[in-house]
Amino acid sequence: MAKLDVDNHLMIVGNFGRYQWLQLLLTGMMVACFGMQMFVSIFTHGTPDYKCQYAESLNNSKESNSTESIAADACSVQVDGEWCTEFEYDKSMFMSTIVTDFDLVCDRNHYVTVANMAWMASEGVGALLGSYISDR
Repeated sequence: MAKLDVDNHLMIVGNFGRYQWLQLLLTGMMVACFGMQMFVSIFTHGTPDYKCQYAESLNNSKESNSTESIAADACSVQVDGEWCTEFEYDKSMFMSTIVTDFDLVCDRNHYVTVANMAWMASEGVGALLGSYISDR
């Protein structure tokens, strides 16, 4: 078996030229876009601080014989025997996320995990289909 001599092969093929730099640049741009796409869920699925929308009005107008329970946890606030369903979100970090748009807090916070799971499943299906389609 002949010994592989890399230097001789590079002399025949040529060194890292303009075409290789172009390929490196295009591949790097594609990888950077993919990286940004993976991190977008941090911003779209973020859960900002929140409180029950009725908490302040209940605290201000609470009578001694009132049966509403006011707690520090927004998920524990009851209004006329009903759990709090409308929340006020802190918009200092995120103006709008799927959590704020669809009120995915308290008993609905597991839907954020479902959204993350769907996102990653679509990434996997897209990778499989994309690799298959690119070979055709």
